[in-house]
Amino acid sequence: AAPPGSTPSDLKSWRPEGTLIAHLSEHRGPINALKLSADHAFFATASDDGTVKVWDTQRLERNVTNRSRLTYVGHGGKVKSLAFCENTHSIASISDNGSIHVSRVEYMSTGNSSRYMGYHPVRRLELEDDYATVVEHYETETESMLVYATAKGTITGLDLRTMKPAWTFTNPPHHGSITALALDRRRTWVTTGSHRGVMSLWDVRFGLRLKAWGHPSRGRIHKLAPFVGKGGNKFVSAAVEGRTNEVSVWDVEEGECTDVWCVVAGTSGGGGGGGRGGADVEEEMNRLYGSGLKGVPPPELGDFGASAGTIGMAEGSDQSVRGFATSAEGGFMVTGGTDRKIRFWDMGAVEGSYVVCGLEGEEAAPRYSAHSFQNINFNLEYTPSHHFSSAPTSGSGTPVGLSSPRGSRSRNTTASSSTSPQLQGGGKSSSNTGTSGGGGTAMVASPTVTRHLDAITDVVVTQVPYPMVVSCGRDGVVKVWK
Repeated sequence: AAPPGSTPSDLKSWRPEGTLIAHLSEHRGPINALKLSADHAFFATASDDGTVKVWDTQRLERNVTNRSRLTYVGHGGKVKSLAFCENTHSIASISDNGSIHVSRVEYMSTGNSSRYMGYHPVRRLELEDDYATVVEHYETETESMLVYATAKGTITGLDLRTMKPAWTFTNPPHHGSITALALDRRRTWVTTGSHRGVMSLWDVRFGLRLKAWGHPSRGRIHKLAPFVGKGGNKFVSAAVEGRTNEVSVWDVEEGECTDVWCVVAGTSGGGGGGGRGGADVEEEMNRLYGSGLKGVPPPELGDFGASAGTIGMAEGSDQSVRGFATSAEGGFMVTGGTDRKIRFWDMGAVEGSYVVCGLEGEEAAPRYSAHSFQNINFNLEYTPSHHFSSAPTSGSGTPVGLSSPRGSRSRNTTASSSTSPQLQGGGKSSSNTGTSGGGGTAMVASPTVTRHLDAITDVVVTQVPYPMVVSCGRDGVVKVWK
């Protein structure tokens, strides 16, 4: 069920304007994680400053404030991640000093007001000569399971009711340090991702590693999450390090990629991008993904040499998504990453996608198009000066160029569509500031002032009090956008 304050139909029609309504700068170090409670009443942030902070979503509407409601300082080290215990107001947080704390947020909502009485640790665990890097939680009829992976490669399911491990896996060291973890919706398997681009599928019921495969780029897996846009229970979304802001969907049973959202052919103005200014998009796609995006065997034992290099990467050119939020009800995905842009991807019709915030004053608004390439559905952002041609496939069925399964529907989303969110109301998105394309000049603050000053590390979409995007970054700031 949708949280109070919104309905699934609200999300289907919702398109964020890119208007900054809150700038929360209380943290004194990079923010590593941002999580939303199940009822969307509040969200929590974890930071290198050693704190976990709790922020009230209701106050964003009635009384915009720059202060958190609760702050927890009990870890004594940098807080690297956190997770809400499923369907509760309890938070599990992990620190690089080896501490794992589960704490209850004492919260009461009465009518139009809410009270926060305290942040009380109820479970503590100290790891010896190791520390947790990622954490998740799930609840069953008989277990309250905290799932965490450590720097030394141990994956543990800890039953919080008994404080004893229910199961433990060991990731091979040559597969890389675990950097991401996802649980399937039926709680039967765990997928992990590593800094060497290896994804592994673990069966919780039988205590087995079922499969391991590598992303062909060998790029770090920044985030994994169950993919809600397909039927079944075997798909995960992965944010992968590279130069194309890639989020890809993988069939974990087959170890194969089915869908990709990425940026090609160069976004300028601080966005870096994924291409050469004058390169044709088809040429760029062949350069970046011409060898395909099939899973490759993980590194062999003893293979600790340099990786093959991430897609399109050069020294200091990382352009990757660090956080994303997907809505099955709304049919969209919101992403944020190292280029400091927040993108809204329309998963039903990619031509309706756009940059919510982060475009520089002279940066042209991009276009979006869906194409089939190497038997994978690519959803592309590209610069307006380029276009696609529908190239035929060879006799073997391998695409010669890019062909669109839904026809040639690419367009400039800021110039030609009367339904574009960026045109409604005469171009109210901050991403239109100073750009041409029919949207006019929006009367908003400069994007340089409103956007994050460093990489965006996580994003969520809250439905309370109404749909909004909440982002956090390495600059230590939380921003809220409507």
